[in-house]
Amino acid sequence: NFQFKNLQIFFLIILSILLFSISIHQTQYFHWSAALDQDIVVMYNSLLISSGIEQEYRDHPAYTTFFIHGLVIKIFSFFNLGPISHINDLINSNNPDEELQKLFLFCRNINIAINISLVLLLYKSIISLKCSEISALLGTSILVVSGWFTESLFYLRSENLSIIFFLFSLICLVNFFQNTNLKIV
Repeated sequence: NFQFKNLQIFFLIILSILLFSISIHQTQYFHWSAALDQDIVVMYNSLLISSGIEQEYRDHPAYTTFFIHGLVIKIFSFFNLGPISHINDLINSNNPDEELQKLFLFCRNINIAINISLVLLLYKSIISLKCSEISALLGTSILVVSGWFTESLFYLRSENLSIIFFLFSLICLVNFFQNTNLKIV
């Protein structure tokens, strides 16, 4: 069992390095304005939240995505490690294109961390359903090589965070029912 735990940790580390490497390599050829779907919306609203301003994208339930991105941007700004953290810095910038590119790269790295969390929680949820560890590794491997997951590495979206919250609630429900004596009639 100790060797299998080491294999799991090794698998997670290799997966993390691989995903971050692919993302870093791909962003060298990808401009922030290349995908005008959700990337700009996530970046802008996250920057608004980081600035302490209410989000503008109110017709979409992705506030948690904007909040997490904005929070991480703000935390890294305290150590001068991240991109701009206030909308006024972008407005007053001499080179807003460069600032937006830095923000885009930073948000992509947050997105990779979210994707790694998704893989980890899928694994944990499969294990909590009393499936074998081999089945859990196979299930997470299928997710990692799926077209939807690989595409989600290259675009800023809120769906992965939604799936994370679903899987987390599933794990909590399974643990609750396993640890109580409730009889479902």
